Amino acid sequence: MGKFDGILICSDIDGTILQNSQFDGIFEKNAAAVKYFTDNGGRFTFITGRYKFFLSEMPLYPLINAPAGIFNGAAVYDCETDTVLYARHIEHTCDELADTVNDFRSHFVRSIYPTDTEENEVTSVFGDLPEQLYGKKPLKCAHVFDSEQIALEFKKMLLNDSRFDDCCITRSWNIAVELTSALATKGHAARYIKELTGSHTLVTIGDYENDIPMLEMADIGAAVGSAPDNVKAAADIIVKPCCDGAVFDLIERLDRKTNKSGVYTI
Repeated sequence: MGKFDGILICSDIDGTILQNSQFDGIFEKNAAAVKYFTDNGGRFTFITGRYKFFLSEMPLYPLINAPAGIFNGAAVYDCETDTVLYARHIEHTCDELADTVNDFRSHFVRSIYPTDTEENEVTSVFGDLPEQLYGKKPLKCAHVFDSEQIALEFKKMLLNDSRFDDCCITRSWNIAVELTSALATKGHAARYIKELTGSHTLVTIGDYENDIPMLEMADIGAAVGSAPDNVKAAADIIVKPCCDGAVFDLIERLDRKTNKSGVYTI
């Protein structure tokens, strides 16, 4: 029996375990803490807006011992068996989603439409939508603009459009507005992985708006110290900023407050 048996940590990647996608000394500090956690019975994985090759090709894969959420929870992927366990598409086509940026075209930078879980099915569009995407329903849609103010205005427009009530509309960085199915958020992925692994305690950690659903659905939601106020408000605890080792801090807190039966008390 390990000290962390039955505890599952689902972590965001960018801005949480990595600072600006850099595998530097802070990442190594976080990675050592994750290894200690998993060596003592814990389950650890990522739930990210990225796609599966980023997990399998980077120094992230050795850290995880549970399926991972990709595309903000629109799919759950088992790295060990290279199997997609579920994928839920948006109930709107790429061309319908592309039309929503028409009034913001002068501030438009690009859109990203993953229609499958493979890297080569993730299409980044800088201009007109490619013909092969017409009629396809993506797993996630990300519209990128040239300023945060425009992104916020666009997000507000979508939230006031009843056609998209079946979508989760959020941001994973300041100038990008992302959509997934309302039934396929990071929170849904985290709860699914908890059930799949038979864990009794779900701990999540994140730094931005798209992490709020998994902070709210967790038994213990942790926001990094550098997170915006609305993210911190959704969390149970606040840990150190990403640049100071947020994941290390979270595991250190769990280590101090987990009793012999694997139960954590805040």
